[in-house]
Amino acid sequence: MFRLLALSLAVTLATTQVADAQTNLRTQFNQGMAEFNQLVMEQRLGDALQLIRPEVELTDEDIVRIDNQFWENYPKNFVAFGTVRSEALKNGFRQEILAYWDEDYRYFYVYLMSHSTDNGIKLINVDYSREFEKLNSFF
Repeated sequence: MFRLLALSLAVTLATTQVADAQTNLRTQFNQGMAEFNQLVMEQRLGDALQLIRPEVELTDEDIVRIDNQFWENYPKNFVAFGTVRSEALKNGFRQEILAYWDEDYRYFYVYLMSHSTDNGIKLINVDYSREFEKLNSFF
């Protein structure tokens, strides 16, 4: 299980461009999540972690270790993914659980907590687990 923090999307906005900028920030965040999902689907968890934790420097050895541990638990490729739960909270906070599964219906879950502000969408907590109940207890 991994604890992760980060993935900041911050842009300085002029007050006359707030609506367009917020749309662009949402688009950038969604593109980042699409890339994250693709990396997890390809079982490249080390690269996915590096994407959402740019401030943490992972060596090639770290990435290999993370991927090997992941492959031990999920030896078959994932065939699909989806959002299991999504909840908008107060003051721009949101939490979600994503699920990835293989042909044998072995699941890998990702919990995300984000905060939307005028300066962008910041991913403030990420947690991974094979156990749904652990991540679902955050709701």
